[in-house]
Amino acid sequence: MDKETVVVHNDVQPGGYPLAREDLSNVIDKVGVTQLNLSEGGAGMVLQTNGAGVISFTNQPDISLAVVGGDVTGTVGNISLGENTVGVYELKLSEGQNGQILQTDGAGTISFTNQPDISASAVGGDISGTVGNAQIVADAVGPTEIDTDGVEALNIRDANVTEHKLATDSVTTIKIKDINVTDDKILSMNADKLTGQLPQIDGFRVLNIDPTSHTHAPKPYDISFLAGYDIETLPVDVIEQAYGEMVMARSGTFEGDVGYIDTQCSGTPVIVDVLIDTGGGFSSIYSTRPQFPVGTSSMTSGTISTTDFASGNRVRFSVTQIGNATAGAGVRFMLKCKV
Repeated sequence: MDKETVVVHNDVQPGGYPLAREDLSNVIDKVGVTQLNLSEGGAGMVLQTNGAGVISFTNQPDISLAVVGGDVTGTVGNISLGENTVGVYELKLSEGQNGQILQTDGAGTISFTNQPDISASAVGGDISGTVGNAQIVADAVGPTEIDTDGVEALNIRDANVTEHKLATDSVTTIKIKDINVTDDKILSMNADKLTGQLPQIDGFRVLNIDPTSHTHAPKPYDISFLAGYDIETLPVDVIEQAYGEMVMARSGTFEGDVGYIDTQCSGTPVIVDVLIDTGGGFSSIYSTRPQFPVGTSSMTSGTISTTDFASGNRVRFSVTQIGNATAGAGVRFMLKCKV
């Protein structure tokens, strides 16, 4: 009690008993377990209420499985930093300028600094020079450095693959994308540059004489037509009309067709036709005509019903239907024949 406390005398206690105020504002360090209306608990226990004016001691609750939130995830007993929650302001450093990087002084302090210029730094291994001017060293690119199907005809300059550029037995089929080695890509090649067993040679690809009939096998005689291009060969909308006509110089057979359209049609497909005049007027060679489906650049081949042609026959290429929403533009059509 302090000096402002009222003292009550009962003629028994010398000096009397100090009287506490109603709000206990003059009671300091005097209230303990004994003064509370409850039994003593075990060491480390905490007070709880039953919500009806009764307090008692109880064990501390286990909150290790309680879920946490905010910048952290998991539980109290297993907290993890959340993804994308630690930025500049969570680190013990001042913000830097745009593009700067973090560095340490080796003594526990990190800070932002400008990125060093490493363009003049030397490089090694399969490349030489500097970071800013790296060069592939000689003999560094071999079969293991080239991805399967990684070499396409487009990436090789015409007539620039020679025997001097290839190590003996260095080219295997797995290193060349299917159907990507063309005549234009090969200048010359010796037999020792090939590995493995050669497939059967196709008579249509070389000058082949049949061993029984002693006649030349049929050879490709493909015909190309264009539709929907201006005088500068830029794509324009196709219209329903004939686009090309030619006279056949040899006798042979129609085998199929391939087509591509630069600007895809919409609404309805673009339908094309090939007609032949053998002397009695033009008629279609198809029972089902080729077409470019809506939203597709590649052509769906037609069904050829007239397969033969003779020297002097005329062949005409026409567009018979266009897209009714987007007409379609820039048609390339190849008629595959053999003679």
